[in-house]
Amino acid sequence: MFSAWRLFALLALVGLGLPAGASGAPEHAEVVFVSGGSIFAARADGGERHVLVGPTQPGEQLAYPVWSPDGATLAYVSAVAGGGDAGTGPEATRLVMFDGAASRPLTALRDGVYDSSPAWSPDGSMLAFARTTQTGNGFRSTIVTMSLATGAELTLVGVDLGGRFRSVDEPAWSPDGSTIAFTHSRLDAEYHFRPLIRVVSAAGGEPRTLIRDAQSAAWSPDGARLAFASVRDRNGRRCGSDECWYAGELYTASADGSGARRLTANKGDDARPTWSADGSRLLFTSDRNLPERDSNEVYSIASDGSCLTWLTNGTPSSGEPAWRPGTGTRYDPGSCDPGARPLLIDTPPLPRVRDGLWLGPRFDGLLLSNIQPSGREPYLAYDDCEHFDHARCPQTVLLLTEPACETFTFRGITENPYRLRRRRGALLAFAGGEENATLFSGHTVTSIQLGSRNRLADVDRIVRGLRPLGNPSPVRRLAPPRVPRRLARRLDRTAQTLRRHGTVKQTARALRISRLDVRGRLRLRKALLADGRYRYSACRR
Repeated sequence: MFSAWRLFALLALVGLGLPAGASGAPEHAEVVFVSGGSIFAARADGGERHVLVGPTQPGEQLAYPVWSPDGATLAYVSAVAGGGDAGTGPEATRLVMFDGAASRPLTALRDGVYDSSPAWSPDGSMLAFARTTQTGNGFRSTIVTMSLATGAELTLVGVDLGGRFRSVDEPAWSPDGSTIAFTHSRLDAEYHFRPLIRVVSAAGGEPRTLIRDAQSAAWSPDGARLAFASVRDRNGRRCGSDECWYAGELYTASADGSGARRLTANKGDDARPTWSADGSRLLFTSDRNLPERDSNEVYSIASDGSCLTWLTNGTPSSGEPAWRPGTGTRYDPGSCDPGARPLLIDTPPLPRVRDGLWLGPRFDGLLLSNIQPSGREPYLAYDDCEHFDHARCPQTVLLLTEPACETFTFRGITENPYRLRRRRGALLAFAGGEENATLFSGHTVTSIQLGSRNRLADVDRIVRGLRPLGNPSPVRRLAPPRVPRRLARRLDRTAQTLRRHGTVKQTARALRISRLDVRGRLRLRKALLADGRYRYSACRR
């Protein structure tokens, strides 16, 4: 809901170089973006990609990088879950500035305070940013400016969230320094977020609405135009548990909001445009190659809507791009043909799970984009696509791993009419419809969740691609399933009771379970004993 909470992931600390000098500088300007939470740098043609800045403490996550006007200092957002004054509690965020030698916090890390979306003043002396503060009655959302010399803050705009979930965010300073544009969002009567671009004097005053159904304002370098994301076309939407928001399309307009011109048209959510120094191109974030999934990438487009391509193809969950001033004179992507751009794959650190399975860094056009590496149920999400054209992208896959020692996993199989099949030495439970498939292999149980069609042929295709974690290629056979001894005893007791009583109905009555569960236990026992014996998990009693 609040931008301060989005797109954070674990990083690796890497040094930051100063801008290249005029002598020998590469032609293509430098850009920065976030990928999986890491702040990366690359050239405007997608080359020379590398990690730029990383965390300085465990659990820290970075986002929203933006360069100072002279290209020497990077401001960004730092988030620490459970941080703040007490060391526990909700996630908090703060602003940090990195000058190439050291990081310096600009705002304090306090429980229930979320600073985000920094924007530099044209002379580099101030920052504007969004702040959401947890209060006794809920949350308050504000736009704040800060003097970098004194630390003095001025609150320009403030709204209480209330039942309409109102918020202000995404400040953008006009090139002459007099005005700040920002996004004001609230729920409408149909529980869709409806954004407005509003403007307010940088010295304070009454804000006014500039463009309706629009967000993420960005001023052109000469101040004559605005780029923004508009939701007025209703071309796709995204929904959470209780509310929805429309997908955005890129537009430009005159600085007074008139003469709007549409640049993009697709089902993806185009967001956060930013102008090149010469006004010729825009960087932006979009999930257009696999809408509604974790497939955000950084795209580049000419300011007239031509030469659309991506810069981060194969870099999962990338976005929040910004240009670095003074680092080059070319802003074009080198080629307007996205098919000619090389695929770049980053594999996040894999979880350490005994007998855990994965599909490799890429599978059938999907990219491994998100990993929950630890906890009771590590998961691997294949919900980014390596193709520019979303029509070529297959349905997404989520692999959720559980320990075989958890007998409730097996109980779910026996209490439902799953079909059990041996696949490459492992045991596959499949019911079709809305149910996820489950693969029992070694000491783990892997749930296979498909994005849409849940057919046996699709599941079999995925099972054929599975391999032990870390293996680059599929293996011929997977580890056979292992079960807890207490489960094996329960299955054997069910079979013995059936032999003694003769019917499923009487067996169910004797064991005080349902007839469906009796049949499920018998099916599972038969499948596990296909090679004549149980293999046991080393479970704690």
